[in-house]
Amino acid sequence: MKKSGLLFIMFILSGCTAKYDVIRYDNTQLSINDSYYISNPKDGKYDEINYVNSGEMTRDALFNELSTLGVKTEKADKTLSEIDSLLSAKQQGYVFLIYPTILHWEDRATEWSGLRDRAKIKLELIDTDTKVTVDNAIFNLVGTWWTFGGLHPQDMVSEAVKEYFKKVFDLEK
Repeated sequence: MKKSGLLFIMFILSGCTAKYDVIRYDNTQLSINDSYYISNPKDGKYDEINYVNSGEMTRDALFNELSTLGVKTEKADKTLSEIDSLLSAKQQGYVFLIYPTILHWEDRATEWSGLRDRAKIKLELIDTDTKVTVDNAIFNLVGTWWTFGGLHPQDMVSEAVKEYFKKVFDLEK
């Protein structure tokens, strides 16, 4: 009886944590002393639901983390194509363009439905001189199913961004 109770508690607690998988396809180490221009991605969607301002929230999560680290950074004020974003970054003298793309965004009423929030973000870091992608990653984010409305996709993006930049700037010491 005690064993099954313990298993049940472990099962419940496993639903209390969000999952932040950050998959890097390049392991390039970049310098915190370089400058970064952050593109504004298109808003995320799920089925026919368009999540207004999810692009800005994603861009802001990137900007806030870089600013916290003391990195010279600027964020775009409107959504542009990758080519136009690269041109804008280059014209303003930035070394790298950070080009996020929201592949999936699902903000659910988890506390009522039991359906978890989810987001999937593709991130490319592009050298503005060579136009070569020097690092790219996918963030697979899954929220908890045990929540009282406190965790949303934008919160998960912020946590994943922190983890990502620790690796990119080799700050995990």
